[in-house]
Amino acid sequence: TFEVSSAGAERPLKRPSDFQRFLGHPVLVKTYKPKDGRKEFAGTLAGYDNGAVLLDMGGAEPLRFEKPELALVRLRVEF
Repeated sequence: TFEVSSAGAERPLKRPSDFQRFLGHPVLVKTYKPKDGRKEFAGTLAGYDNGAVLLDMGGAEPLRFEKPELALVRLRVEF
């Protein structure tokens, strides 16, 4: 038996093409070490620059996460 499944609605983003494709979509960012006292951040994917992720959380400037900081970036489903 051969089974094919989708990565799902909350799929992790890994390749540069994933980040480009989902610009403007809601995402969840998890970091290895706390940043501003937190390890989880929810917002809108605002950019991807040479491995760094820009996250719009409604503030004046997007938060920037460098590639070594990132444990996981995945799509976030809003209901």
